[in-house]
Amino acid sequence: MIPLWAIPRSSKLIALLLFGTLLSSTVETTAAAEVTVLRSVDKTEVAPGDELNALLNVSVSGNVTGLIVTEKLPSGFRLSTSDPSPSRYDEALGQAKWLFLSLTGVKGITVNYTLAVLPDVGEGIYRIEGEWNAVSQAGTSSGETEPTELRVRRIPTTLSLSVSSSKVKLGESVTVSGLLSPAPPTVTLTLTYFKPDGSTLTRSATTSANGSFADIYKAEAAGLWAVTASWSGDQHHAAAQSPRISFTAESRCLIATATYGSELSPEVQFLREFRDRSVRSTFAGSQFMDAFEAWYYSFSPSVASFLSQQSLWRDIAKVVLHPSIAALHLSSMAYSALAFNPELGVVTTAVIASLLIGALYLSPIVVLLLTLARRLGRNPPCVRLFRFSVALWAASLASVALAETVRLPVLMAASMLALTLLTAALSASGVAAAFTGYLSRRHASGCSVRLLANS
Repeated sequence: MIPLWAIPRSSKLIALLLFGTLLSSTVETTAAAEVTVLRSVDKTEVAPGDELNALLNVSVSGNVTGLIVTEKLPSGFRLSTSDPSPSRYDEALGQAKWLFLSLTGVKGITVNYTLAVLPDVGEGIYRIEGEWNAVSQAGTSSGETEPTELRVRRIPTTLSLSVSSSKVKLGESVTVSGLLSPAPPTVTLTLTYFKPDGSTLTRSATTSANGSFADIYKAEAAGLWAVTASWSGDQHHAAAQSPRISFTAESRCLIATATYGSELSPEVQFLREFRDRSVRSTFAGSQFMDAFEAWYYSFSPSVASFLSQQSLWRDIAKVVLHPSIAALHLSSMAYSALAFNPELGVVTTAVIASLLIGALYLSPIVVLLLTLARRLGRNPPCVRLFRFSVALWAASLASVALAETVRLPVLMAASMLALTLLTAALSASGVAAAFTGYLSRRHASGCSVRLLANS
């Protein structure tokens, strides 16, 4: 067997003429040519940009003097290498032809070739088809090669993700960065932030040429946050999602920090450590703080910003805050005394702190209201209102005990808020009632003395 490319250039014309004569001649013989072409590939599933190797095993029986093997390649696939080289390759048509000539008869043939999957090929099923044409003493014959199906899938991608710090201060920025690999052209990713309250926030980030991306975000709520990155893929790349990465936004004593000028001041350090190490270490305390901070951080950033720019108001704030810090110092002693039962200790601390804060801050307001009411000739039902408040206070205390037993966060938060507010209200009412009663008795005593003097 002499392949066409092995024939010297001076002899190719003779060979081609001989082949043409064979194609047009008919020789009487009883043996017909039998040709079998079997194709095998090293993989049937590829991605855009891949390569696959194919092997053609051609078996021939009968005196075949000329044979053309044709491979019809699907769109999106290109012949990159072949051994032996094809006699003709039309890339536009996707056809490769191998011509074999032999005066003594073409025998078994093996063709190895490599196909390149073009980067822009889409997902789907593709088929390699083929045919053969032979010339023998019995005449011409032809046949088809069994098709080979190839599945093109999008290139798998992976997303990695990291945060600049696992802990940030509330209101500070955290940098979320990652890498999309392999890196396609610039794409837009979706970053999903999971807030401490369970709600989500969606932001976007754009990858650079090497697939890296970053997003700078300022956490506006205290607690445990999480973030994931994802993208839906494109025509050639499959979708991917990163693992969920967590970080904690630690709340700060914003107003106290603005008032005393630094987080390192003794007052701010005491408040922060008492909150984080004592109150938040318990179930009741952590649920109360979650509810309290949702309200506190709704206005404290604005107040802190104002105080940081007004020195006079900072001095006033120091005077206002000093009694509450002293009250918390006294309350912390009760917590330390009940360290054997932190849950009981934090509830007791909340009651004592509320008593003191109510007496210090709210009682003057109640005194003013009672005085105005009496001057207007109105006598508010103080006794009935006080008894009703005591009943509500007892119910809230029982609700705290129930929430502690069944471990219901929502019930505990509501119960602790009710307990502290009612305690402060009862304290303010009691102090105000005692003070106004003292004033009334003094006023009545003064009137009696004047009457006796006039008589």
